[in-house]
Amino acid sequence: WLAVSAGPWAGFDLGQSVALHVDYGFLRTPPGWRRAQLEVRLSVMVARPSEDTDLTRVVTPPYGTPITVDAGVEQARVWTVEVVPMARLRLPVGEKFALYADGGIGLAQTIEKYDREEMFLGHTERTKNVTGLVVRLGAGMSFALSDRTRLLFEPVAISIQLGPDFSAYVPTLGLAYRL
Repeated sequence: WLAVSAGPWAGFDLGQSVALHVDYGFLRTPPGWRRAQLEVRLSVMVARPSEDTDLTRVVTPPYGTPITVDAGVEQARVWTVEVVPMARLRLPVGEKFALYADGGIGLAQTIEKYDREEMFLGHTERTKNVTGLVVRLGAGMSFALSDRTRLLFEPVAISIQLGPDFSAYVPTLGLAYRL
């Protein structure tokens, strides 16, 4: 099966984006299993989260109470790529409908660019490239449109990056085609 899906990328700590997933999987159900199916998958996800953060500074006048003033803005622009081998446990509920849960551990790579414009400090730019582990867990459902195509909906999808700081909730809607 070759699947393409997309959905919102909602970061726990940073920004939002659209995520694009491409994955390839094949059936590897053990012979003794009667109902459930096991799929082995390789998934690649790309997202481009961004966020603008207003910076403030507390100023204390000689007489009076401290006040907070706007001090600038920091813009974060990130490319994040995840490559994750996964296992999917699929449970057919009817002839065309199935529920599934999947999970895997893989690699995450981020390219992070931060532009900061701050009062009294000027303009600074900072770039980081970070490689780390990612743990991806998900649950969803599939609906067979034909013998060779499935509609996939994964409303529960969490991508936890260990190393890079861009863990996210990534629900997707996609289409899978049997090769």
